[in-house]
Amino acid sequence: MANFNINDNAYFIENWTDNVIGGKVLDVRLTKATDQYPSEPYLVIKIEGSRYDKREQLVSKCYPTREAALAARDSKNEETKNKYREQIQTPEDLVQFMYDYTVSCAEEYTDWEARAVAAEKAKEFFGLELD
Repeated sequence: MANFNINDNAYFIENWTDNVIGGKVLDVRLTKATDQYPSEPYLVIKIEGSRYDKREQLVSKCYPTREAALAARDSKNEETKNKYREQIQTPEDLVQFMYDYTVSCAEEYTDWEARAVAAEKAKEFFGLELD
């Protein structure tokens, strides 16, 4: 886990878009501890080039550079794709997979890694080129 100070750059992966965003650290604070979760440090970040203005993110989910965040995102996505690939060994598996995961274009509900793997397997099994 990286250490961040005020005026450092910090980047994170936005959960619902999978985009990497970040900017200058404005403040470092602690979350309130609960019975279930201990207190954790989080950053208040002035987002660069965005209408968001400021965002808060746990330090444990932040990276010191955009490149590091992109690499972490890509690694996580490839790991997810590999798990999906293991689930699809036959054409019947592909049909079941496409029934179980949102592989259609459904805005923020689309599982883009599942969609990519479904397209790979459709090409492998049937020679179909899916977008």
